[in-house]
Amino acid sequence: MHRQVDKRRVLIIGNDENDPGFISDSLREEGFICDIADGGQEALEQIKLFKPDIIFLDIILSALDGHRTCKKIKDDPRTRSIPLVMVTMLDDREAWIRGLAAGADDFLIKPIDKTELIIRVKNMLIVAEFEDLLKRRNGLIESEVRKRMSGRKSDYRDA
Repeated sequence: MHRQVDKRRVLIIGNDENDPGFISDSLREEGFICDIADGGQEALEQIKLFKPDIIFLDIILSALDGHRTCKKIKDDPRTRSIPLVMVTMLDDREAWIRGLAAGADDFLIKPIDKTELIIRVKNMLIVAEFEDLLKRRNGLIESEVRKRMSGRKSDYRDA
């Protein structure tokens, strides 16, 4: 089912030291529903309650850091397809590579440009929607093939 952009739900994972307010304020102005998790562990708990359409994850978090939080989200079959954007002030190639290795789909560098943020979000959601459509179509095709193959087996038994 196609959902309108104004119904999209965003999870922003940050903490008090790296206030996620700019992202949430900018996206709310565009009609998104924004939830904020204070750190990686709280985010993992929130994701159990609802599946966001996109996740913004600060690399620098207390306790469960952004890289480990990203890996946990992307290792879970129920959440791995959610687009995940890592947010950082770090201009650190190693941190980016670790993020990509953990499964991050994109990066935003602080300070974040509002126009870039909105464009990236909309583009990532379009890609995610097409990926979901493709998965559903593949599932239907696989189901149809299984049905036809099981029907053929019984045809051979009857012969």
